[in-house]
This record gives sequence, C-alpha cells and structure tokens, in this order.
Amino acid sequence: MATMELRLTAEVNNSPIISTGGRYAKLLSVTNSIKTSTPTQPAQDHLMERLNNASSSDLVLKLIGAHHSIMNSNHVLEALQTLTSLHKRETSLKSKEEIINRPEFGKLCQRLKVHSRALALHETIGALKAMCHMNVPSTSPIVQILLNLLRHQVNDLVPGQIVYVDMLLTNMEKSPLLEALKIALPMIFEAKLQTAIADEDTSPSYLADLLSYASERNISTESVQKILQSLSRPETLEQMEVRAAQSLLVSLCSKRIAGLPLKDSLIRRCLEVVSNSFHHCSKFELDAITTGISRACSSGFFQFYDEEFIDAYVNYVIRSDVALVQAVWASRKLSKMNHVNIALLDYISKKVEASPSIIEEGSAALIICMIAAFSQANYKPKNWDIFEDA
Repeated sequence: MATMELRLTAEVNNSPIISTGGRYAKLLSVTNSIKTSTPTQPAQDHLMERLNNASSSDLVLKLIGAHHSIMNSNHVLEALQTLTSLHKRETSLKSKEEIINRPEFGKLCQRLKVHSRALALHETIGALKAMCHMNVPSTSPIVQILLNLLRHQVNDLVPGQIVYVDMLLTNMEKSPLLEALKIALPMIFEAKLQTAIADEDTSPSYLADLLSYASERNISTESVQKILQSLSRPETLEQMEVRAAQSLLVSLCSKRIAGLPLKDSLIRRCLEVVSNSFHHCSKFELDAITTGISRACSSGFFQFYDEEFIDAYVNYVIRSDVALVQAVWASRKLSKMNHVNIALLDYISKKVEASPSIIEEGSAALIICMIAAFSQANYKPKNWDIFEDA
C-alpha cells in the first residue's frame, strides 16, 4: 500500500515541549538548546537501575532533575513507564497535573524530543501511552511530535497495534493530526488484515480485539467476514478463553455484525465458555453481554438466545445478592428475550418484602418494570398484596 501522506497542520519542531497556556500554565517551557552529553556506560546502567527500582514518583522526578542531561532514549522511556506505574498506586498522593507541572517532567519531555527520531515504532506507542495516562494535552508539542512520528510510521503498524493506537487516540482531545490518523488507521487495518489472520495459530484473544475494532469502525463487511471465518476455525474455538468470549459476544451482538451470516458454532462456544466462568466475570462485563443479547433478540436475531445460558446468568445474579434495581434490570432484559425465570421474580418480591418502602419511594419506571415482569410471566408471588397496595 502506498505510503499515506497526512498533513501536520502545526509546526512543532521549534515549540516549547509542553504548552504553557490554559490549565497547564505552570508547565515548564523549555528551549531546544540543551546539548546531549555522552556518559560512560556504567553511569547509564546505574541510572537505569535506579529508575527501575524507584519507589515513588517524587524519587523518579528527582532522578530526572539530577541526571536529565545524560539520559538516553532508554532512560527516558523507563522514566515514563515508571512514573505511570507508580502513579496508579499513588493516585491519592499526587495528581497527574501536579506531576506534569513539575519542571523535571518538562526536562523529561525535552529529552524525549531530543531522542524522538531514534525511537522504534513500539517505543513511540509506549511513550504516547504514558502521555495519555498522565493527561498531557494532545495539542501540546511533545504529543504532537509523537503523533507526527506515528504519521511517518503509520504504514508499519500491524492490526493489533492499530487497535491499541486507535484506543489511545479516542481518549485524546481532538487535533488536526489526530483526526488525520484516525481516518488513516481503518484503511491500513484492512490492508494488513489478511496477513495478520492467515496464521492458524492466531489466538482467539487477538482475533476478538480485531473484531471489536471492526464492529466500531468503518471496516468493510468483507474484512469482518474474514475475521469471523478465522474465529470459526475448530482449533480457534477449542482455544477460546473467557476474556475473548466476553469480547466476542458483545461484538457479535452489535448492530454492525448481528445481521451478518454467523456460524452457530462460534456463538454457542462463546456462550458455553462464559457460562462456565461467571465467577471470572465482573458485573459490568456480564451486564454488557446480556444487554447485547437482549437487544439482538429484540431485533429478531434469536440465534443469540440460549435458555441454559440465561438461566445460569440468573442464578449468578441471585447468588451475588444484587440490589433490587439490578435484579429488575435483569428481568427487563429477560423480557426482551421472552424468557421467564420464576426464581428471579421470587428474588425481586423478597427484596420488596424486606423493604416495602421501596415501592413508595422507588421511581415509576422501576415499578412499571417490576409489574411488567410479573405480568409477562402471569405470576403472582406470595406477597403480591404489597404490590397491589402500592
């Protein structure tokens, strides 16, 4: 595929590393006049070790302040990675804005700019990930430099990297260069797809990530079908694990894919894997899956309906002792599938009996959903009088 030319609308080479405007006014504005020294290898190794073993973001910043002039690209990348890792454990101690407003962080960005042309593609992506995590504005010169590096290497991205880069870009503030990259990525994804999925050993998790991306982006039906065919291979189905199955069910139930010819073996396998691993799924993940299935069924795609899976889901809901609102929401999803589960209705009625004030204080929508669930099942619990009195 011919190299895609994307126009960079802002000049970044002679700009401060981090913008000094807006809420980032305290960020250090540095010049391009810092010269690179060539330290001896033992000093470099010693610095790398200290960065790697740093126990706090303050210590990392102090190391940067003291040794920034001798930092090579490996030091810079290690410092960024350590800062982001430590911040995840120190969120209550120091905010992201406090860190990126420190002069030492500005010096780190300066060193990143100095070494930027020597970065490998995966290192550019790693640096961009760190900047996104620290909420450095996408319009800042250092992020624009990283995006510009991606622009020049965009044709070298493989589909898995495209999926990850797209996720990073989605969470960033819009800029002309960012938008240009987002336009280019789906085209390169399709151009590289066949090679990426040709290997029969391609993991279900990797294919699930590709399908998730394809279901949300402007990817051709032909390319989507190629991914589905790879997923339907017997050896791929055999290797299916729970995280891949979760992701696949959400993607398969999407409007973009539900209407396509799908192999029942793929759907059944995903349902089987998830139903056997409910204890590995979060409530959020199960809600996304069952919501997708209920919407697909209500749109006429009943190949996603599986009675045993839904009953297993209900048993999990009851065992988890979810709140009344979550139980009623589950019953509403079952109603869209024309599925009745008396155990869930009894669970709801017991929740109401334990706190009768819920009926008086609850929203009209909650009451309507409860009554509709009992009505659809043509079922009155023993404490039905509580509902009638309401």
